Amino acid sequence: MNEEVASRYIGLAIRSGEVVFGLDKMKEKPNLVKLIICCLSASSNLFASLNNLSTKYNIPIYQLKNFTINELIKTENCKAIGITNPNLAKQIKLVLEREQ
Repeated sequence: MNEEVASRYIGLAIRSGEVVFGLDKMKEKPNLVKLIICCLSASSNLFASLNNLSTKYNIPIYQLKNFTINELIKTENCKAIGITNPNLAKQIKLVLEREQ
């Protein structure tokens, strides 16, 4: 249920252009990323790289369990996004933390 609420916030971030798509873009602009979200379908190598980025720049990271980013943004082969808006990142983080 909380992931559904989070998906609405993620959709809002996408529509407002407050998202960085993919690991490479997050590595280019790590200081802009306030929250990393990835899918369960992400490879172990991708998750390890995201985790390293998260640790290095102190960025919270969450894995979605009930849906994929591809389903959310209606595309293929996107396994990770970075939320750049601090307020949206905070709201998404709060919602996802309630689920854990």
